[in-house]
Amino acid sequence: PSLISYIGLALGDVADAIVVGNKLGVTGLAAISIALPFFMIINVIMHGFGAGGAIVYSRLMGEGNRDQAIRSFNSVLRVSIIISVILAAAGNIFMEPLLGVLGTEPADGELYRTSYEYLQIIAIGTPFIMISYILNYYLRNAGSEKLASFAFTVGNIVDIVLNIILVLVVRMGVRGAAL
Repeated sequence: PSLISYIGLALGDVADAIVVGNKLGVTGLAAISIALPFFMIINVIMHGFGAGGAIVYSRLMGEGNRDQAIRSFNSVLRVSIIISVILAAAGNIFMEPLLGVLGTEPADGELYRTSYEYLQIIAIGTPFIMISYILNYYLRNAGSEKLASFAFTVGNIVDIVLNIILVLVVRMGVRGAAL
C-alpha cells in the first residue's frame, strides 16, 4: 500500500485507542489488546494469500496466461473465504477457551465481558476483513493501484468516523469500536 494508506491505517489505530481509551478506559484498551493476537493471525493469513496470490496472478498475466491467472485468483479467493469462515465460526464456537488462551476468563468480570464482546464482532467480521485486503492486493497488481489506495484510504477514514460515531455518539462501547 501507498504511504498515504499506511498513514490512514495508523491514524485509524490511534483513533481507536483514543476513542476507546477516553470512553471505556483501561478495560476497553485491555479488551482490544487481548484480541490483538487473534487479529494478527487473520493478518498473517490475509496478507499471505493477498501478497502471494497477487504476485502469482501478476506473473501469469505478464506471461500471457490470462486464463490461468484468473483460475489462480479464483482459487485464492475460494480458499480464503473457506479459511475466513472457519476462523469466524471457530472463534465464536470456542470463544471462552480462546479468551482463556489470550489472557482472560469469566472470573475477570468486566474485562472478560468486554473482551468477549469485542472479539466476537472481530471474529464474525473475519471474512469481510480478509477478503477486502486480498482484493486490494489484486487491484494493485492488476494495475489499479490508485483505485486500491483510494479504497484503502476511504476505508480507514470511514473506520475513524464510525469509531467516533458508534463509540462516542451512539454509545455502543467496545461493540462500536469493533464494528
